[in-house]
Amino acid sequence: MKPGAERVVDILHEAGVEVVFGIPSIHNIRLYEALRKRPSIRHILCRQEAGAAHMADGYARAAGRPGVVVTSTGPGAGYTVPALLEALGSLSPVVMITTNIKSSKIGKGIGTLHELDRQDRIFQGITKETFVARSPEDVVPKTRQALRAALSGRPGPVYLELPTDLLDRQVPGGEHGPDTDSLFAPPGDASELARAVDLLNSSSRPVLLVGTGAVRAGMAREVKALAEELAAPVITTVPAKGILPEDHPLAFGNAARRGAVRRMIQSADVVLALGTRLREVDTKRRGITLPRLIHVDWDEQWIGRNFPPHVALTGDIVALARSLLG
Repeated sequence: MKPGAERVVDILHEAGVEVVFGIPSIHNIRLYEALRKRPSIRHILCRQEAGAAHMADGYARAAGRPGVVVTSTGPGAGYTVPALLEALGSLSPVVMITTNIKSSKIGKGIGTLHELDRQDRIFQGITKETFVARSPEDVVPKTRQALRAALSGRPGPVYLELPTDLLDRQVPGGEHGPDTDSLFAPPGDASELARAVDLLNSSSRPVLLVGTGAVRAGMAREVKALAEELAAPVITTVPAKGILPEDHPLAFGNAARRGAVRRMIQSADVVLALGTRLREVDTKRRGITLPRLIHVDWDEQWIGRNFPPHVALTGDIVALARSLLG
């Protein structure tokens, strides 16, 4: 048995977390004491919670690993909302660890310092998933689940809430280390994959449209290989700029461009959309049409929202891209 705060820091260490951003407070001080005893994890002291969450977001994008931010209860947690919304839109794996008042006082409305009724509900629409501990037995599994959820499938920010008393109380352990066996969704349907391959092989004017998901998955090599094998121009959403070097002969800039780039998309006989949600803001409102669309994405959440696909492939987008290469 160990105090909850030490269990949380142990799990961060097991998961390879090297940097944590945040602000100490009376509510999370036990967590900071546990961090002090773990020199392998560097803490960046921030001036304000919004800035801390933005820094965690930037770190997650640059490092390709979870960006962890620690905040306090109530107002401290609330300051992170704009940053988490940005992380959600940009598929950034931010892990927000925040405290709440003593578990026995939650929901009582007795005016405890920084008490906020149903604090976790603020974050349900702006994070990928919320994890709330209410007993010592919750601390270890909820922490591991939060880290796993941030990276599994389509990446995104998650919210982990730990009442202050659970950081002090003795907490049982669990299975060693975060489960990484199923971080990614299984590859798509084999028959649909075969249809996509046939479409690409019979195409004379294919175009690749690449989005943020491909960037987060580190798919520069796969994008380049697909483009060169298909002799397909590569067009990106704005956040995916640079996934194919700008001086590559098949790099044609972002999808918001008009003129020749717009005509190229409209005259394509197949468009392979890779790791993009095809959001209205990126594509449809700009007058883009996508003939014979092959939409490859992490899951079905955005499939068919703005453009009906000719073929939809969902699952591990890296594995799917490699399967398309044959």
